This record gives sequence, structure tokens and C-alpha cells, in this order.
Amino acid sequence: MISVAIAGNPNCGKTTLFNALTGSRQRVGNWPGVTVERMEGRYAHGGTDVKVVDLPGIYSFSAQSPDERVSREFILHERPDVVINVLDATNLERNLYLTTLLLDIQVPLVVVLNMMDLARLRHLRIDVEHLARHLDCPVIPVTASKGIGLDALRVAVAEVAQSRHIPSAHVVYDSEVEAAIGHLQPQVTEVALAGRVDPRWLAIKLIEEDAIATTMTGGVHTERVAQELARIRRHTGDSADIVVADGRYGFIHGLVRDVMHRELELRRTLTDLIDSLVLNRLFGIPLFFAVMFAVFFVTVNIGAPFIDFFDQLCGTLFVGGVRHLLSSWGVPA
Repeated sequence: MISVAIAGNPNCGKTTLFNALTGSRQRVGNWPGVTVERMEGRYAHGGTDVKVVDLPGIYSFSAQSPDERVSREFILHERPDVVINVLDATNLERNLYLTTLLLDIQVPLVVVLNMMDLARLRHLRIDVEHLARHLDCPVIPVTASKGIGLDALRVAVAEVAQSRHIPSAHVVYDSEVEAAIGHLQPQVTEVALAGRVDPRWLAIKLIEEDAIATTMTGGVHTERVAQELARIRRHTGDSADIVVADGRYGFIHGLVRDVMHRELELRRTLTDLIDSLVLNRLFGIPLFFAVMFAVFFVTVNIGAPFIDFFDQLCGTLFVGGVRHLLSSWGVPA
């Protein structure tokens, strides 16, 4: 059996994808020790049973909320065969932050670009193959609400589960942060391997002053971590966690710039065409005078033959008609 976790930001369509994959084969309960709902389902692919856990929607693994703690503990300690990272294709830059965290954790990963239909409506073109090369993992375009792309996703999950491929891509941080990682990683490797986590990830979390990472190492490296944090602040002028976050956002910004483009709308409405002409700095004023001349021409030349007709019509209705009405009422002239 293959175990799969679905992770993503709130409102990225994660649960819609979960429902589309598992159908009616679902079970709902609570995570141990918290009131956070646990949704678990199954589907079959190629004769293999696949268990899918829909993790709570989160933005990070900082473990400051029950949702974040549940998601982080499941991925770190239950070690699913594959993590499906669902991204909202219309808001790629924000959603990729969680992807960078998953790359740091070093888990077998499949990235899903959900809501591709909405992205196309907004004229967003995402180079899926280029994104997959950058992230070193399968990237599957999907519209979960319509069931589009699910077969390709099932195939990708099966292939990653079989190969156990872990992406080699990761964020390259500021040189001072990378130096700190290099100093701390050898010291925490034994603890990291015993806890079944990646040593580089543990070093990064210590630099971010993560409480759970500090507890995991027993606090024995507190002094060395403090030295590294002081050195980073001295050289960068910022706290280490801000420098780390800036590194992630820099990676994301460069990635999005490379893989996502906004297409020009080829089909222009009649209103757009008119606006482009009448508001043009060269043609706008001449067009204004042309319209005024046309109004004057129509009024004088085409409207003139109708003046007598409307004069007689109005005279008959409002003069003769009123006189006749008053006479019928006996009103003296």
C-alpha cells in the first residue's frame, strides 16, 4: 500500500482534490490530542491500494497552531511515501513558500498545479516542464473541480512512490546563513538521523530558533547556535529568521519570473478598440471635431425636412387639440 499526504495552503483546492481522488472511500476523525479534523481516504491504481491523508491547510511548518503541528508531525514522523503539494495556479508565488519548506524537509514530492482553468481565464501561462526541472519533481496541471488531470496525477504518485525520489532542489540562502548551516549540520547529523529527519533541515530550523528543533537536539548546541545567530545579524543587519525567509522569497520570485507569463489578450472587445482610438493623443482631438461636425451636419441638413412636419404635428396636438378639448368642456374662448 502507498501512503500519500496532501499538503497545501488554505483555499488552494486541496480538499476538492482529495474528494476527487478518493470519492466515497473516506473516513473522518480527529488527530490525536487535538480537535483538528483528520480526513483519510483511499483509491486503487494499477492493483495497488493508495491511502490518502488530507492534511490541514497551512502556510508554514512553524508549529505555532494545531494545524501546523499536525501537518509537520505527520510529514516528519509518519513519513508518507509521497507528499502531494497542491498549489493554486492563479496565486503561484504565495503558494510556493510551502513548497520551499517541503524541499528543505527532503520528502518524495509531487507538485499539483490546481485551478488551471482559472489560470487560463486570467491569461496566465505556466511552463510546467520548466517548473518541474527547477523543482526536480513531477508537476501535474490539474483542475480538480472538473476531474481534469487526475489520471496523470495517479501515475506520477505511483512512480514517485516506487522510485522514492527526493528532489535535489533546495533554496540556496545568503552566504552567512549557508556558512552557519555548514557549521551546525555536522554537529546535529547524529540526532537528525536518529529522529529520521534531514540534518540540513534541522540545522536550518535551529537557525530559525524553532522550539521543536531545539528540543529535538536537547539544547546542547544552544551556545553554538547563538554564536551563529549573532554572526548573521552582525553581517546582514537582520535577524537570522528574516534572512532565511528572504532567501526563500528570493528563490520563489526568481522561479515564478522564469516559469509564469501573462499572455496578452488577443481578442479585444469593441469598447477596447473604440477607447484605443478616441483616447489616442494623435487621433483623439481630430475625432472629436469630426464627431461634432457630423452632429451639426445631421442637425442642419438631414433634420431640416422634418422641421415643418414636427411643427404641424405639435401644433395640431398641443394647440388645436387643447382648444378642441377646452371647447368641449364649455370653457369660453
